[in-house]
Amino acid sequence: MGRKRNPVLPIFTRDILSSPRCRALSEAAAGVYFFLLCRMNEPPQPGAYRLSDWDPHPTWQRSKTQQCLATADKYERLQYFAALLAKNDLPWKQKGILAGLQELYRYGIIVVEGDMLVQPRMYKDNGFDLPDLDNDGDPGTLKFVRNTIERQGSIIVEPFYNKVMDFAMEFILDGEKEAKFVGLSVFHTNRGAYLGNVLAGEDEKWDMLQRVAGRDDMRSLAKVLQRLLGEMCDPYRGPVGVDMMVVEQEGGRYVHPCVEVNVRRTMGMAAVSVAMRTEGRFKTMATDCRGGECQLVLT
Repeated sequence: MGRKRNPVLPIFTRDILSSPRCRALSEAAAGVYFFLLCRMNEPPQPGAYRLSDWDPHPTWQRSKTQQCLATADKYERLQYFAALLAKNDLPWKQKGILAGLQELYRYGIIVVEGDMLVQPRMYKDNGFDLPDLDNDGDPGTLKFVRNTIERQGSIIVEPFYNKVMDFAMEFILDGEKEAKFVGLSVFHTNRGAYLGNVLAGEDEKWDMLQRVAGRDDMRSLAKVLQRLLGEMCDPYRGPVGVDMMVVEQEGGRYVHPCVEVNVRRTMGMAAVSVAMRTEGRFKTMATDCRGGECQLVLT
């Protein structure tokens, strides 16, 4: 079944307004980014702009383009995207669009994967992550990998962990040498999709984490991150969340200390604030995005 056209562009506005990379964009690149997001919101693959989906040329000519793309580096591929966007979608000349795409690519806001331009957050949120792959080399797995590489030029392979618990540490960067630790976030996910947070006092969450991890020195990790974030994220000012997890491997439990760094106000930061303000009246916080609007649900 094909994906329906979505007439609304779902944007987490704070992701853009608080992003150092987005705020560093020139006015022209920001304009290209806005129009590109609108186009990327279209089927068949929201979050991606694939040349073959929008190229009006006949099949034989598209095949020739694909051959050229296979030998081009990623900056050269941007020229193909700029030409197609100028022809079909954006109200500017190819030269200006190309400059905007190059700036977006340089800041890591968009990536090039084969014949696709990808906005990683939008692409992931629309369910286009790679599936779990077995390592036994079965024909189905090998065929999937081969076809994916032929179609988009590359794949990303990440190790699969036997996860026991998701958690994060939330910080604020305010210009001091060290980040300020705000609180611990204990949350639940399903195949990477956020489901909700535990609402509890800080001591209760630390006890929960240390009991699951089987170690009592977890607070020392927060102190290390305070120093590292202060050094690495300057001159950024604002909230930062570091996602982590407890994993089980070879009969023991270990802490994965950095699954992802979110340089923005996360749901974990929101949960820490809600827990402080509600003073134990609620135990969980989740989001309900049915009907096109999102709201917090406290239980």
